[in-house]
Amino acid sequence: MSRIRKSNVAFFAGLCLLFSLWELSIPKPVSFVRLGLGNCALMLALFTGFSFKEFAVLVLLKVAGSAILGGTFFSYVLLLSLSSSLASSLALYALYRTRLFSFVGLAVLSAAVGNIAQLSVAIAILGRPAIALAPIILGFGLFTSIVLGAFTQHYVSSSRILDRLQDCKLPKPSEKGSYWPLCWIGMSLCLLILDDVRLQAALMAIALIATIVKGLRLNLGMNLVSFSAIVILSLLSPSGLVLLDLGWLSITQGALIIGLKRAITLIGTLYYSRLASGALMKLSSRSELLGSSLAVFSLFSSRPVGLKRKAKLGPGLSEFLDQSIASVLDCQHD
Repeated sequence: MSRIRKSNVAFFAGLCLLFSLWELSIPKPVSFVRLGLGNCALMLALFTGFSFKEFAVLVLLKVAGSAILGGTFFSYVLLLSLSSSLASSLALYALYRTRLFSFVGLAVLSAAVGNIAQLSVAIAILGRPAIALAPIILGFGLFTSIVLGAFTQHYVSSSRILDRLQDCKLPKPSEKGSYWPLCWIGMSLCLLILDDVRLQAALMAIALIATIVKGLRLNLGMNLVSFSAIVILSLLSPSGLVLLDLGWLSITQGALIIGLKRAITLIGTLYYSRLASGALMKLSSRSELLGSSLAVFSLFSSRPVGLKRKAKLGPGLSEFLDQSIASVLDCQHD
C-alpha cells in the first residue's frame, strides 16, 4: 500500500476504535455481547473506496486495537470478537460489492452473519447451554444494526468532510507504555492451563487485587452478571452428584465445577489482559499501522470536540461526527 493509503487505513482504524470506546461505555446484559458500533466506520471506509486488501487490514487493526484498549487481548473475549468481526466484515464487503443493498440492509445482514459466528464460538467455549444466549445476541444485533445502518445512510448523504480523508497524514505512533506488565500474560496463560478450580480462583483474586492497586475500574456489576450467567448456563446440563434439587433446576457438583471453571477463566483472563495492556501499547508502537491507528484514536479522544460533547441522534450526531473528524484532520495538518 502507498503511504497515502496507509494513512486512510490508520485513520479509519482510529475511527473504529473511537466507536469501540463508545460501545464499551454502553451497559450490556452480558459483557461479550457486541453492539457493532465499529461497523459504521467499516461501512464508511467502503464508501470511500477501500480495496479488499485495505479493508482486510482495517478489520484486523480494528480487532487488535479494540482488544488492546478494552483489555481483552489475552482472553476468550478476543476469540468472540475476532470470529464476529471477521465473519461480519467478509459478509459486509461481499454484500457491498453487489451494490444491491442500502446501508441498512448491509448492516442487518452482516450483523446477522457476525452474531451467528459469535454464538457458535460462545457455544464452543461455554457449551451447548450457551444457546440460551441466542435471543440476547441476535436481538441486540438486529436492533443496533438497523440504527447504525440508518445513521450511516444519513451521514454519507449529509457529510461535508468525507472527501477530505484522501489528504490525511500518517500520525506518529505513541511510545507510551512499558514491557514489565508482560508478566500478567504469563499469569493469564497459567489460568488457562490449570485445571484446579481453587488455584484458578486464587489467580483470579490476584488479578482483581492487582487491578485495584493499579487504579483500574473493576466493572464488578457487569462481570458479576456475566459470571452468574455462565455458571447458570452450565447448570442446565446436569452432571455428577446432585447437591440441591430446586424442582425446575438440579444443581449438580460436576456442572457447578465446570461452570465455575469457565466463569473464573473468562473473567480472570479478561482482567489479566487489561493489566497487560500497557505492554501491548508499547509493543504496538513498533508496528507502523497499529501504532498510527492508536495515535489517531488518541487524537479523537483528546480533541475538544471529541468525547466531551454530547449529541442527539440524527442531524446533530452527523454534525458531531463531522466536527470530530475535521478536528483530527486539522490537528494532523498543524
